[in-house]
Amino acid sequence: MIIPLKLAGLALTGSILSPKLIEGAFGFKGRGRNTSRPMPLSMDMSALPSSLHSLFKNLSASVSRIMQRPVKEDYSSLAKRFIHKNAQILTPAYPFGVGKFHLADIDGDSRNELIIPYRLDDAVRLLVLKKSEHEWFRADEISFPGHKSINFMNFAHVTGSTGKQMLVGFKMDKDLGSLHAYSFDEGKVRELFASSYSRIEVIEPQKSTLPSAKAQLAIWNKLNEGDYDIELMQWDGMSLSPSKNHASYYHQRVVPYYMRKIRAYPSEALNWYCFADALSKSGMHREAMEAIQFAIFRHTSPSIKQRLLELQERISIDR
Repeated sequence: MIIPLKLAGLALTGSILSPKLIEGAFGFKGRGRNTSRPMPLSMDMSALPSSLHSLFKNLSASVSRIMQRPVKEDYSSLAKRFIHKNAQILTPAYPFGVGKFHLADIDGDSRNELIIPYRLDDAVRLLVLKKSEHEWFRADEISFPGHKSINFMNFAHVTGSTGKQMLVGFKMDKDLGSLHAYSFDEGKVRELFASSYSRIEVIEPQKSTLPSAKAQLAIWNKLNEGDYDIELMQWDGMSLSPSKNHASYYHQRVVPYYMRKIRAYPSEALNWYCFADALSKSGMHREAMEAIQFAIFRHTSPSIKQRLLELQERISIDR
C-alpha cells in the first residue's frame, strides 16, 4: 500500500532559607571556597546582642527542621487500626503504578489526607483519614455496594477549589465504566457528578495558571471496536460541560493514538476515518482532507466511504 508522502511523514512523527544564608549564619565551609574560620556552634550564644541571639535561635530551629528527615509512616499497620480484619486493601488498575495508599489534600487545608480503598463483603469502600498534630483519625467513609475492584482512582483540581477532588471509576462491563467524583468539605464526602467512560485521562492546569484553574477530564466512550466518542469536559460550577479548547488535546493525544492504530492495521478503513476526524478536530484540516481522499481511494467499504464523504463536507464548511 502506498501512503502519500505528507501523511507518511505525519504518521512517523508521532526558600526562604538559601544555602548561602545558612552557610553564612552558621559558618558551614563551602567546598573550594576561602571562607573565614567557622563559628563554633557550641559557643556561648548569650554573648551575642539580643537581636542576633534571637536570629540565631530561629535559624537553628529552621535548620533543624530542614535537616530532619521525615518519618516514613507504616500505612499498612495504620490501616489495621481502622478497617475490619477481613477487609482487603485494593490497588486501582489505573493509572499505572498507583499504590494502595493515597495521600492528597482534598479539603484545602494544606495537609494531606490519607485515602484507603478496600473491599469488605460485597462492597468497595473508601476510608478517609485526617491527621491532627500527631494522630490519624477517621474522617469519613463511602461505600460502593456490588463492586469488587477499582478500575480508576485519581485526585485533581476539578472544581478549582484549593482542595483536590476524588475521582473513582468502576468497570460495568468489558468496555464501559462508571466514573464518580467527590469533594471533601467540612469533614464529609459529597458526590459531585457521575459519568460513563471507557477510557479517562486527567489534564491538570499548568503550574503557571491561576490557583483557581480547573483540571479537564478527557472522557472516551467506546462506540464500537476502535471508534470512540471523545469529550474534553470541565466543571462549570454546577456540572461537567464541554471544554471550549479541545484542539490541543486532540493534537497531542488523539491524533497519535490513531497514528499507532494505522501503523498496526493500515488496511482497516475505520482507523482512517477516525484518524481524519481527529486531524480535523485538532485544527489540521488540510491533512485531514488528504487522509480522507487517500482512504476513499484505498477502501471500498460503502458505510465507511459514506462517513468519509460526510466528514469531508463538514470540514469544507468549517474551514
